[in-house]
Amino acid sequence: MSEALEIFFYNSAVLNHPNTLAQVIALFEDTGFDLKKFESGDFEWLWSDPDSNHTEALRTAYADKGCSFSAYNRDWQLEIFQELYWDVEELGGADQCYICTLTDNTPYFWLPEYHPAQYSSFYLNLAKGLYDLLQPTFGWVDFHTHWATTHEDVRKVKLPTIYWATFLGLPYVVRLGREHILRAPAGKAEVLGDGGILYTLSSCPGPVANSLQDEQTDAVKAHFQVERVRP
Repeated sequence: MSEALEIFFYNSAVLNHPNTLAQVIALFEDTGFDLKKFESGDFEWLWSDPDSNHTEALRTAYADKGCSFSAYNRDWQLEIFQELYWDVEELGGADQCYICTLTDNTPYFWLPEYHPAQYSSFYLNLAKGLYDLLQPTFGWVDFHTHWATTHEDVRKVKLPTIYWATFLGLPYVVRLGREHILRAPAGKAEVLGDGGILYTLSSCPGPVANSLQDEQTDAVKAHFQVERVRP
């Protein structure tokens, strides 16, 4: 498995608010990550450098409407790369965002010797923390895939794909029905703080041990009326 494991969110009503980036950074630091390089536009800062001007970095990011940073968690030996961009004209509106967390440490999430369920739980809790902060319309956690949901899908509140972990924001809960989502087969549904729902298919996103049986896949497709369920 060489694909990156992604946390991906669409839209955010709060990403452009003055304190949101600082809260995102605090979430990573509170989760045990040390920020390394922070970039916005043509500028970069070494976040851990005592002389690094964090205030200037965040001010630049808000002016540029976006930033990226890398971070490393020593306890879990896990490296991530984070991108946050908003008011992206190509995506069609002020709340249209590109929010992606990814790690290339993919063996941790599927090789038995790494205890993938523990790594997956840790990564999923990070995703839930980001969801609570960013209040997205839709999101997922899964290996990078060419059949990703699009911004146009989300604008139409369309659900073409169920991922390993699928975050259904309030517009999706309203459209699909709260009780209907909570009765979904094969996986686990969890109500989130804002009333959105997280639907997870298995304990970890590994490609072999946690693959759904054909009848389970068919049941999930039928329940959500989707075109695809991850393999």
